[in-house]
Amino acid sequence: MATSKQSSHQQQQQSLQSSTFQVDFTWRKWQARITSISDPSQPIYIVDYQGIKAPHIIVKTPDSSTTIGTGTLHPISIHADYEIHGRKGKLKALKRWRTKYTHLSRAFANPPDSSSLAAMTWTSSSNFKTWDFICLDEQQIAVAKFSANMWGLKKIGMVEFLTPTAVSEAARDEIVVTGLTLAYCMILRTSSILSFVGAIFARTGPIEQKEDKVTAPEGTKRAVPSFDRLSLAVIDRSHLLIRSAKDGTVKHNFHLASGFAESCRFIKWYGYLHAGQSIVKRGGTNGNDPVGLDSQRLLLADDATILVYDVRRPTLYAEISGATGLTSLGNIEFGRTPDEVMVFSDFDFKIQIWSLITKRAIEIKDPKSASPGYDYRPTSGHLALLIRPAVHDILMVIAPHTHEVLETSELLTIDAQGIKYSPDSNWIAIWDTPSAGCRVLILTADGQLFKTYSLPHEELNLGVRSVQWSPDSEYLAIGDNEGKVTFLGKNKVDFLTTREGSLAEFPAVYS
Repeated sequence: MATSKQSSHQQQQQSLQSSTFQVDFTWRKWQARITSISDPSQPIYIVDYQGIKAPHIIVKTPDSSTTIGTGTLHPISIHADYEIHGRKGKLKALKRWRTKYTHLSRAFANPPDSSSLAAMTWTSSSNFKTWDFICLDEQQIAVAKFSANMWGLKKIGMVEFLTPTAVSEAARDEIVVTGLTLAYCMILRTSSILSFVGAIFARTGPIEQKEDKVTAPEGTKRAVPSFDRLSLAVIDRSHLLIRSAKDGTVKHNFHLASGFAESCRFIKWYGYLHAGQSIVKRGGTNGNDPVGLDSQRLLLADDATILVYDVRRPTLYAEISGATGLTSLGNIEFGRTPDEVMVFSDFDFKIQIWSLITKRAIEIKDPKSASPGYDYRPTSGHLALLIRPAVHDILMVIAPHTHEVLETSELLTIDAQGIKYSPDSNWIAIWDTPSAGCRVLILTADGQLFKTYSLPHEELNLGVRSVQWSPDSEYLAIGDNEGKVTFLGKNKVDFLTTREGSLAEFPAVYS
């Protein structure tokens, strides 16, 4: 028993050490070496300090072959800029005279591939020996801390990662770059009269999403991670590079026409991820197609051409050009399989579904612009699509592979907002516009109306935000715009209970 407790204690100590980094500074090279305290002989990051030359901090891989991120200070402004893997961002002061900063995080966003970023907050505390810079997530939970040694000449600080989400490679890179940049910024502020003047006139406050748009160095497109987070797709001038997300090494190099490389608007990976015992496709669509588990295909597109690459092949896999007949692309996505490509026109005038096997496509006019306006049947792969050709919403059921239209059903909705198949494939849930109140239609798999749920009492309601089926398809959770979740029972319309919160707070319902 004593041996077991001792072993457990040692494992806890090793885990603690592996999530704590030491920062050692070399004055001769004006360079810092960041290592894990469990293995100080192997550097994890190399940090070059540039003095008065911008960028003022450059964080590199141990062999200095790849730049992970940079930090740039300003002589007057109290804000700072940073760049991580090609994405530029801002460290913005929330207060003029207190160390309180914010930045928008992609690594801590939920989900990580979400288009909306997480607003992180940096605060500080100090004593006679250390100056601590603490990073808080959106729930104000401390996720990491950089402790600067006030009197250290060589051992200048420690970086601690305090939560499981903070130890991922993407989060770790972000914390190191932003934490060191903030520490350097505050050293400048405490020693410069120009920064004092800048604080007087600074515009402080939260960062809006539009202030932190993704940008990239000249000649490159931003890095797009694959679903397994092992690879990054980057357009570098006239090349599509597939890099290792771990060390930045180039695993595949595809040549692109220079004109296409400059005009490319979309980079989309295909892939399925495991979620418990089920397989969940990007966007929440359920599927059980085993082909997707190891697929490594990606789409590139400008307004005229769509290219399909497979990283297991040395050359271009497929090309869709000219015949699309779309004046401008609004979006592109892989379908349920890597051999299916969905092409949306700008303003959602029409959608084309291409088969890379038959090299043919079907065109459907007037798809719903509401998202998600389509879903795939988990067991068979049938596509259920919402369209609105006239004054009524239409549900269209399309066969897999052949893309034959099997069913069209007129819906009794004012303006349908979204659609979801149940995991057992027997039911379809469609929710109506908020102006209709809390209203959800339950249909059979072939699109026939089964029942309609609406509020059991006459009461003002701001409408449905989203719905989610339980894994066994016996229950349906309805999240509304008032911050409440309503649970329906086995008959799909039997009211069970209503609770305060959002669907994300009830993972047991829809794991």
